[in-house]
Amino acid sequence: MNGNIIKNNIKEFIGSFGDIGTFIPLAISLILINGINPTSLFVVAGMTYVLCGLYFKIPMPVQPMKMIAVAAIATGAEPERLTVAGIIIGILFIVFYTTKIIEIVNKFFNPVIVKGIQFGLGIMLIINGIKLLFKYNNYPSNILFDFGPVIPNYNFPSINDFLFAFIVFVLPQLPVTIGNSIVATVDASKVYFKGNSVRVTPSTLSFSLGLANIVSGILGGIPLCHGSGGLTAHYCFGARTGKAGIIIGTVFVLLGIFFGKSIINIVSFIPFSVLGVFIIYVGIRHALLIKCLFNQKQNLILSTLIGVLCVIINLPAAISIVLISNLIFKFAVK
Repeated sequence: MNGNIIKNNIKEFIGSFGDIGTFIPLAISLILINGINPTSLFVVAGMTYVLCGLYFKIPMPVQPMKMIAVAAIATGAEPERLTVAGIIIGILFIVFYTTKIIEIVNKFFNPVIVKGIQFGLGIMLIINGIKLLFKYNNYPSNILFDFGPVIPNYNFPSINDFLFAFIVFVLPQLPVTIGNSIVATVDASKVYFKGNSVRVTPSTLSFSLGLANIVSGILGGIPLCHGSGGLTAHYCFGARTGKAGIIIGTVFVLLGIFFGKSIINIVSFIPFSVLGVFIIYVGIRHALLIKCLFNQKQNLILSTLIGVLCVIINLPAAISIVLISNLIFKFAVK
């Protein structure tokens, strides 16, 4: 009996770090390029992980919002614009939750669309993992491990910051967050955790995202999301309960508070090639969520095409095109 408990706890511990291949590269890039406060980033993400673990009872992932992160890194956006984006998205998803709009939107995502998004994301993870295999770490020349947090320096955003954040960050992110962080995450949780995922619904995920992003924005962190790929990552490496979220969340909080000044040096010792292997494995498992359609030839072809579309263009554009096409087809049939 004790042996099984120890074995399960080891699995939870290992599985809790299953999604760092996605989290760490984006988080570090946002700190180095965009000047995001490392203490704020890791403490808020950690607390979100802990609270999600306590509430959802399964290893609910917490990730940087990818479209926003990529756009921020590409434009070198100031941290104020990232925090504003988080607050705007947070308010929107609280509104979606309170008005039940998220439940209505959820009905537009049929299983073929959801599996197509998951398949496309899986392929994208594999491609990104392969890229990391050939990327080498730039180790710091002076290895300094300073103790203590980095105290947030608040700068009130301007009207231009709000406009930039809404147009460049929020609008492209919304379809991805609804499609992957909410709808596809609900679907993946049912596949992996069956009845244990009863608390994972479009409404609860919308509220979770809304609250986390408002707090993150106020405290100088980054826009955060969940994600079906992250859920697959935690599951693949052994996580089965909310303990995993509590474990990784606690580690993040401690890192942010006690090692905020040297987080970059600490995580730089994780080889990119190792993260690449993690991501490739997770990508394969995530793409295989489409296997439930193997006996439905027509639906399998449609889902595969949707996934390919996600890879060829990008997630927000692909999801928008598919949803609009689905609506047009439904009205045309009627």
